[in-house]
Amino acid sequence: MAAPVQRKGGSTRRPRAPRVAPAQKKKGAFTPGVIATLLVLVLLGTTAVLVGSGAFTKNATPVASPSNTPAPSASPSGTPASPESGTATNAPATDATPATNAPSASPSASSTPTATSSAATTNISSVNCTYTRSTGGNEKFTGLPPVKAIPGTKTATVVTNRGTIVAQLNASAPCTVNSFSFLASKNYFDATKCHRLLNAPGFTALQCGDPSATGSGGPGYAFADENLAGATYPRGTLAMANAGAGTNGSQFFFVFKDSQFSPNYTPFGKVISGLDVLDAIAAEGTDNGQSDGAPKKTVTLSSVRIR
Repeated sequence: MAAPVQRKGGSTRRPRAPRVAPAQKKKGAFTPGVIATLLVLVLLGTTAVLVGSGAFTKNATPVASPSNTPAPSASPSGTPASPESGTATNAPATDATPATNAPSASPSASSTPTATSSAATTNISSVNCTYTRSTGGNEKFTGLPPVKAIPGTKTATVVTNRGTIVAQLNASAPCTVNSFSFLASKNYFDATKCHRLLNAPGFTALQCGDPSATGSGGPGYAFADENLAGATYPRGTLAMANAGAGTNGSQFFFVFKDSQFSPNYTPFGKVISGLDVLDAIAAEGTDNGQSDGAPKKTVTLSSVRIR
């Protein structure tokens, strides 16, 4: 305690304690009203973000992951080099790209007929087709097919030394069927060999239609693809082989097991009889013991007739 202060007259008194003003309460930075306002704003902002991101969309469609997409173009092991490209391939594309005296090396997509489905071809009498003359390679030229194709369902009877295969030809590929029918009428396929058997998981084909049996032969002309939108290749499919877009010629293939080829090969028919013939040929394997090679036992086309 501080020493008392001496007063005159000898009396003493205690000093008064200094007055201290009562401490003023600091006003809080966040009052209940401010806190409530902030909470409302946060809730509104979160809701806007969720709605914008589609979290509340009832039928939102998830984006497919690329890893879920099958890759039918992957080459199976043991696949030999393609004759025309020198690279491994599992696709039945072995017609050599034909040279041509036209400005473009292959028909453009615009040369395909407008009618590309059975529904579209049902009510029309004819379709104009474009066949581009080519030279060089192992060609066997017997002329160009007629320009006008008449859509409709036809039946192809393919007689081989192993048995007969009957296929119903597809009206949604009128120019392809027109070419196939024309070549058959010229006996083009008679006494020719099926030069390739592909029997890998997900990729199967017996490939025929090359008069040279080398994989690079053709009819001396090319034409555009048809019927590729949504194309699939289940067991029994009859489709065109090619060496790229717009290079269809005479080579074709039968699918004897459900296959995953990319939609690059014009499907133009379906086997309705003779699948057992294909199964027997496939069961024998190839001459090289691999999943891709010439059939182990020779397969020869005796005749192909269209009606």
